[in-house]
Amino acid sequence: EQARKATALEPDFVPAVVREAHVLHLLDRTPQAARLLERTWGHNAHHDIAEAYAALGPADEDPLERAKRVERLVRLRPDEPEGLITVAQAELGAKLWGSARTH
Repeated sequence: EQARKATALEPDFVPAVVREAHVLHLLDRTPQAARLLERTWGHNAHHDIAEAYAALGPADEDPLERAKRVERLVRLRPDEPEGLITVAQAELGAKLWGSARTH
């Protein structure tokens, strides 16, 4: 409740958004958490938002699926360095060496 209130007061305050997304994910409301992070990323492309988005997958998520999911976020603001770094990290985890090097 407190995280939601903080996000309502300051929608672009990254720590509050990341905390609310984390709580939503823990409550099995992952799609809502993803939408919150995507909306905030559209205004404030911050590394913590990209990392929180990458962490929304299940614990046993395939690295390739994680890379694809992170790419969806980054497509919202494709020229942001923070997003490119996060995509490259996810691609390294999926052993997509060439694509990671490009990003």
